[in-house]
Amino acid sequence: MGIIVNHQKRRKCLKAPNGFETDHIIPYCISLNDNIENLQFLKKRDHLKKSIKDRKIIKKFKKKGWIEKVTNYSHELMMPISFLKKEYIKETGDFSPISEVSY
Repeated sequence: MGIIVNHQKRRKCLKAPNGFETDHIIPYCISLNDNIENLQFLKKRDHLKKSIKDRKIIKKFKKKGWIEKVTNYSHELMMPISFLKKEYIKETGDFSPISEVSY
């Protein structure tokens, strides 16, 4: 049995400056990482583009059996977090923030 992740619950996140939204570089739902090193500020349009890519990657992970849906708001990680993070980085080809704003 893997780790159950409720990705609907709001976690404490860095408040973004006006015109930006806070985004997890590696999605919280596969990394369980809310640390500042995994957060970035993106303009709304960029955040939407990244979220669409993230959803496609997560869908691939589900098809491979690495993640299983539990409810609409939670899923179970069937593989270790370290494995999922490595595969996510392979899929994106990058781990660097898209845009940076000083904190």
